[in-house]
Amino acid sequence: LKKAVLVLVQKRKPRLVATERNNEAEEKRKEGTLLCGLILRRIFMNKKRSKWSYAIGCTGRDMCYTLVSMYLLIYIQYSGLLNEAQFLVLTGIIVLCRVWDAVNDPMMGTIISNTKTRLGKYRPWVLIGCLSNAIFLFLLFTLRFDNGWVNVIVLGVTYLLWGMTYTMND
Repeated sequence: LKKAVLVLVQKRKPRLVATERNNEAEEKRKEGTLLCGLILRRIFMNKKRSKWSYAIGCTGRDMCYTLVSMYLLIYIQYSGLLNEAQFLVLTGIIVLCRVWDAVNDPMMGTIISNTKTRLGKYRPWVLIGCLSNAIFLFLLFTLRFDNGWVNVIVLGVTYLLWGMTYTMND
């Protein structure tokens, strides 16, 4: 019996030692990661590059917003898809969508503040918003039907979804 216990104890010791070595290796890796993070932060956060990177990072997104806000109604008007009454209704829908955007922004801010993922608070929403916003931007300028009132409904819903996905990304 003593020999059996001694053999079991001898078999367990290497496992404990290996576990301790793994823990030590994990701690050293974490320290190295933290050190790399501090070095990178010092390099990039204290230079003019960081100011430019924040300014340039959203240029494409803002260009898309400008495209929609300045040229969507002109594009629809000159494409000849809608008559005057349909265009007037679509303009009212767009105004209502902008009002909804004013209500939706604080709600999205609350949702983002309460988000807890392994990617962080904001990164999942940026990814989801970016991809879905690109899709709705494409659909906004390409979806067309023969019936004018169907176009009004499709454009109104697509514009609403485009605005909500822009809020996710913003």
